[in-house]
Amino acid sequence: MKKIAALFCTALLSFSVFAGTNAATERGPWVECQYPDGKLDYIPSGVCKTNGGEVKY
Repeated sequence: MKKIAALFCTALLSFSVFAGTNAATERGPWVECQYPDGKLDYIPSGVCKTNGGEVKY
């Protein structure tokens, strides 16, 4: 029973690591992006630059 409880606690704590902040992705931190046509979007900075947008803070 102790092993099951220890396993459960370990699994519970390991999931909290993945539930942390969404501040960054593989394509960079999330930023407000303004496209040449004036449209604003909240996307990763790498996607913004790839699509021709400008990062607005």
